[in-house]
Amino acid sequence: MWLGSKHQLSKITNRDVPIISSTTHAVDTSRDLGVMVDSRLTMADQVAAICRGAYYQLRQLRFVTRSLSPEAA
Repeated sequence: MWLGSKHQLSKITNRDVPIISSTTHAVDTSRDLGVMVDSRLTMADQVAAICRGAYYQLRQLRFVTRSLSPEAA
C-alpha cells in the first residue's frame, strides 16, 4: 500500500512491487488488527465497514423479536 495525499498518489504509475523473484500488487485498502486502513489514511472505509456490520446485526434482531413476548420485546 502506498500512503500519501490524493495528489501524490496520482503520480504513482507503477503499482507492482518486485520482491526477490516475484511481483506483488499494491492495494488501496488493508485490514490490520480489525481496522481498515486506506492509502490516504482516511477513516471512510472503516466507518463504512462498521455501519455495514451494525446494520446487519440490527436486521438479525428482527428474527429474535418474533420469538419474544411483547413485554420482553
